[in-house]
Amino acid sequence: MEPNLTLEDMAAATRAITSVVNIPVVIDVGAGFGEPAHVVHTVRVLEHAGAAGIHLEDQIYPKRFHYHMGTEHTIDLEAWLDKIRYALKRARSRFHYCRAHRRF
Repeated sequence: MEPNLTLEDMAAATRAITSVVNIPVVIDVGAGFGEPAHVVHTVRVLEHAGAAGIHLEDQIYPKRFHYHMGTEHTIDLEAWLDKIRYALKRARSRFHYCRAHRRF
């Protein structure tokens, strides 16, 4: 399943929300719109839009419609950690969540 919103759609929604609230806004970016370099771009765009942080998961991109079946499509652990590392290197904020669908 393709994301329901583009990154620019998310940025526009983030700007609309952050312009009317006085609390930190964390944006769920799913798989971060691709590889680690894409995650860096995602962080930059959403921080510029006013996001205080992101919520990044370990699933493949583009996502697959599988939630109703109990099937998870996760990326390699090291690839996910690379996404987290890249995001943290570029982020002004250190307020980020990461959600794992894998079983450890």
